[in-house]
Amino acid sequence: MRDLALLLALRHTKPGEMPAALMEELAKDVHQAPSFLTPELLQAASGPGVADLKAAWDVQEQTLGLMRKVQPMLVRAAGPREIWLLRDGQPFLAWCTSGNGAYDNRTGWQAAIWHVGLMTLPQFHHVMRDGLRASRVTLPPYAGVVVAVSGWRRAIAGISDPDRARVLASAPGRLGVHPLTIELVLADPESLYSAYRRRLWLTAALIFSAAAAAMAGLAGLWRNTRRQALLSEMKSNFVSSVSHELRAPIAAVRLMAESLDRGTVAEESKQKDYFRLIVQECRRLSSLVENVLDFSRIDQGRKQYSFEPVEVVALARQAVALMEPCAAERQVSLVLSEPPDDAAGLRPRWDEHAVEQSLVNLLDNAIKHSPAGAEVMVAIESAGAVAVRLWVEDHGEGIPKEEQARIFDLFYRHGSELRRETQGAGIGLSIVKHVAEAHGG
Repeated sequence: MRDLALLLALRHTKPGEMPAALMEELAKDVHQAPSFLTPELLQAASGPGVADLKAAWDVQEQTLGLMRKVQPMLVRAAGPREIWLLRDGQPFLAWCTSGNGAYDNRTGWQAAIWHVGLMTLPQFHHVMRDGLRASRVTLPPYAGVVVAVSGWRRAIAGISDPDRARVLASAPGRLGVHPLTIELVLADPESLYSAYRRRLWLTAALIFSAAAAAMAGLAGLWRNTRRQALLSEMKSNFVSSVSHELRAPIAAVRLMAESLDRGTVAEESKQKDYFRLIVQECRRLSSLVENVLDFSRIDQGRKQYSFEPVEVVALARQAVALMEPCAAERQVSLVLSEPPDDAAGLRPRWDEHAVEQSLVNLLDNAIKHSPAGAEVMVAIESAGAVAVRLWVEDHGEGIPKEEQARIFDLFYRHGSELRRETQGAGIGLSIVKHVAEAHGG
C-alpha cells in the first residue's frame, strides 16, 4: 500500500518539482525496501537526484542477476570459490566464501550461508596493479605479469595478450583466502633476444680478443725467442770472427819478430820487408781494436763526438794514405779523385777522427772485396752550401738485392761463416752508419 501511495503521489507531482519528502521516500524504496513497483516509481519520478537513483537501481539489478547465476554453483560447493561471470559481454569476478548456517529441524541439514563479493574487471586490474606496485618489483623490459584466477588468465602489466605469451616463471599467491597464481611471462621476445644477442656478441668479441691477444703473445714470444737465438748466433760469430782477426796478425807479428830476434833473416831487404809487414799488421790490429771499442761505446750510448772545423780534402788524403799498404798487398789501385775547385775551401764541423775511421772502414771493405788489378776510387763532392758528399766506389762481386738492406745490421756478413774468405767482424758498416747519422748525414 505504501508503494502504491508513493506511485500515485509521484504521478500527481509536476515534472521537476518533486518535494524533498517524496525524494527521501523514493531513496528508501530503492536502497532499503525495494519491490516489484520500484521500477514504476523510478519511471514516474523526475527531478534532481533521480538519475543517480536510477543508476544505483540498475547496479543493484545487475548485481542481483549475477547473484542468481552464482547461486546454483554454490549448492554443493565447500570452501571458498572464485567464479568468473559474463553479463552483456562484460566479465565479473565473484569471490565466494562460506559462513556458518542455521540447522533445519525438519530436514536435518545444516543450511549454508555464502558471502559473495563481486568485482568488475577494471577493479580486479586496479587491485592487482596496486599489489604489484606495493611489492616494489621492477620488471625487466621484456617481461609482463599475468594473474590466473579460477582458470582465467588476466594480464596485469607489460602485455596485452596473455594467452599467447610464454610463461617464464610462476608462483602461487592469495587474495585473502582466495588462491591465485602469479605468472611472469615473455612480453617482448625481441627485447630479450636482442639483449641475449648483444651479450653473445660481447662474449664472442671477448673470446676473439683473448684469442688474438694470446696469438699476439705467442707471436711476440716466438719473435723474441728467434731474435734472441739470432742475436746469440751473431754474437758467437762476432766473437769467432774477432778471435780469428786477432789471432792471425798476432801470430804473423810474433813469427816475424822471432825471426828477426834470432837473426835468421840476414838480408837487409828481407828485414825491411819484415818491418813493413809488422807495421802493417799492427795497423790492422789497431783498426780492429778501435772498431770494437767504438762499437762498445755506441752500444752502451757512451759514444761522444767532438765537432771542429775539418779540411775535407786533407782528411780524404790521410785516409787513402793509411790504406795504401793494404791495397798494395792485395794488388788493388787506390785512387783519390781530383777534388773540384770549391772543395779546397770545404771546412765542415766534423769529428775528424770518427769520419776518418768511417772512410777507412769503407775503403777496407772495398779493398777486401775487389779482385786483384781492380781500382777503388774515393771522391769528394759539394752538395749545397753546407753539405759534403764522400763516396767510395769499387768493382767487387756486389751484394744481392734481397740482402742490401741488412748490410748495416750489427754482426751481419753475407754468406756462410765457414766459406768466408774475407776478414772482418761485421761491425764496420754499423759504425759508418752511426757516425754518418751523428753528423746529420
